Amino acid sequence: MKRMMAAVAGLVLAVSGVALAADLTGEVQGVDRQKRTIQVTMPGDCICNAVTYQVPTTVDMGWLSPGVMVSISYTTADNVNTVTKLAK
Repeated sequence: MKRMMAAVAGLVLAVSGVALAADLTGEVQGVDRQKRTIQVTMPGDCICNAVTYQVPTTVDMGWLSPGVMVSISYTTADNVNTVTKLAK
C-alpha cells in the first residue's frame, strides 16, 4: 500500500510541471509592454475576471490595445499562461 501511495504521489508531482495548451477568444482589458503581459476577459465577463497572459518576444504586441478582441493560443505551466499565437 505504501508503494502504491508513493507511486501516485510521484505521478502527481511529475504531471504538475506539464504544460497544457488551450485556445480562447476574448477582449483585451490591459496591455503592459514593459512586462510583456496582456489581461484578457471572455466576452461579457467582468473585468475583475481578467486573466493575465505572458507574451514572448517572438509575438508582436504593437497592435494591442484595450477593447480589441483577440484570439489566443497559449500554454500553461507553473501557473503562467504563455501566448504561443495571437491574432485579431
